[in-house]
Amino acid sequence: PENVKRQLQALEILARRRGFAIAIGHPRPHTLAALQAWLPGLKERGLALKPVSAVLPLDRQKALASRQP
Repeated sequence: PENVKRQLQALEILARRRGFAIAIGHPRPHTLAALQAWLPGLKERGLALKPVSAVLPLDRQKALASRQP
């Protein structure tokens, strides 16, 4: 869980620097536990979750998806 927590902190830093950040996660117990603790405070920290479609245009999403193995 500590590693996931560090990654979420890095995500926040990146989001503040760029104005957005994109992350993926796998539904593993440690990830879910870290998210359960992290999500409730997002609004208080000035952050919001949005779908990737709110950040990237569809053509860019398709280009990124095509690079996945």
